[in-house]
Amino acid sequence: MRPVAAILAFIEGLTVLAQAWCLASLLDAVVIQQAHLNETTAWFVGLGLAWLARAAVTGLRGIMGAKASSLLRTSLRRQLVDVALSAGPLLRMKQSSAGLSQSILERVDALDAYYAKYQPQLITVMVLPLMLALAIASTNWLAGLVLVLSAPFIPLFMALIGMGASQLSLEQQHALDRLGGLFYDRISGLATLTRFGATHREQEKLRTYNESFRQRTMRVLRVAFLSSAVLEFFSALAIAVMAIYIGFSLLGFIRVGPSDQMTLKTGLFMLLLAPEFYNPLRSLGQFWHDRANALAAASALMSLQKEPSARLEPTTAEGTLATEKPKGLNVTLENVSLTVGQNRVLIEQVNMTLEAGLCHLIEGPSGAGKTTLLNHIAGFSDPSSGKIGFSGIDVATLTRAELHNLRAWLGQRPQLISGTVRDNLCLDGPNDDQTLQTALQQAGLGVWLSQRVNGLDLMLGPEGMGLSRGQIQRLCLARLLITPKPLLLLDEPTTGLDQPTETQLWSDLKGMAKRTGMTIVAASHSPLARDWCDVCWRIKNQRVVRM
Repeated sequence: MRPVAAILAFIEGLTVLAQAWCLASLLDAVVIQQAHLNETTAWFVGLGLAWLARAAVTGLRGIMGAKASSLLRTSLRRQLVDVALSAGPLLRMKQSSAGLSQSILERVDALDAYYAKYQPQLITVMVLPLMLALAIASTNWLAGLVLVLSAPFIPLFMALIGMGASQLSLEQQHALDRLGGLFYDRISGLATLTRFGATHREQEKLRTYNESFRQRTMRVLRVAFLSSAVLEFFSALAIAVMAIYIGFSLLGFIRVGPSDQMTLKTGLFMLLLAPEFYNPLRSLGQFWHDRANALAAASALMSLQKEPSARLEPTTAEGTLATEKPKGLNVTLENVSLTVGQNRVLIEQVNMTLEAGLCHLIEGPSGAGKTTLLNHIAGFSDPSSGKIGFSGIDVATLTRAELHNLRAWLGQRPQLISGTVRDNLCLDGPNDDQTLQTALQQAGLGVWLSQRVNGLDLMLGPEGMGLSRGQIQRLCLARLLITPKPLLLLDEPTTGLDQPTETQLWSDLKGMAKRTGMTIVAASHSPLARDWCDVCWRIKNQRVVRM
């Protein structure tokens, strides 16, 4: 919309000139020429038309700016959601849900004023003051010189203050991220905090962090008000100098340059244009704070936008695995090496075969790479070297949709939405009651559901609030079982469960593998998992060995 904004700014400049000329001519006719009302009708009509035209241009620019901002933010949100989806669950390890939602919702909205107001006003500043300066200089070159000499001070001080404002806004954005993540974590662990009597201590921490954020916000606002004060000072000073020059020239006290040619009409014309010359700059200064906020938000958004895809999406499908879905998959890893961070080798030269229909356990000390290995088997990331295959087909040649039809994955932090049990189960599959109840029965929640008055329509809070950790795990497992996949990958599925519940869950998984023939691979620290698995793999010294 930049060319359109420039055209609108040019039209607005014409309306401002017409408005000033009509008003100056009207006052000159009344004061100097002692004209009657009927002799000034044309100037009144011209003045009214100029006002209407200027209001129409201003309104149209506001509408177009809001529309452009809305389209841009919608497009940006779509891009960010695509990036988050392509990055997959690995993004959750780098960024919390609170931080991600903060970026996609609030940070994108922080760009609104920048594109709807600041950018159109910036274009107006490039066009309108130049037109008015030329008009004043053509009338009186000395008055035009006063404007030209005073104008550079305003953008200079705006730039100096803006650098400090941008840095403060960036720090404020980071503080808001930390505060949002902290609040999200405390809400998620509210039951644990209450159980250990730590609520008052955490309240004090939140109060301290909130006060720190308030102080950061006030520092940003102080800089914003300082910017406005600087603009007001220089514009008022320049207008005062011009008013003195015009007044003294009319009184005959100044004989410099074209002062002798000064009339009331030309003097009023220039004096009416002087505030209009500075108005675009002052309006730009009002949006300078929005610019600082937008730049701080854009910095974080660009880092998210540059987040690499977890894996390259192949352009063509490979084989018939996705259409002819087997009951179980043979997973093979041939000379696979995995790196993390700055090319640090985590696991190297892995050669293993996960036979179909069996329960496989991956164990090892914390940080050995169990989760990373599981993520690569799931196809979330490509290995640095080697090949991972599903029944002889390279995982790298399967599309995301094909992988979704072949494997199910349950991570350490399973996600539930705010809604009913039915809503959470029907995210990826049929929604008839019999299928849902069968899946819940297989996941070990059949008895629990029968004891609930609302059954499948039981309302759950955010993140499964109202359920225990074990029930959340089982409900997410039931969601995977509605449309059984040949391969089931589990990352620490029994974290936070008591021993009887954990024993029952391992037993249910074992029965499920025998009943459906699916291949189950679990990464776990639990000693009970040893009794559950058919094959145990251990990560030791960057190698994977079969126990």
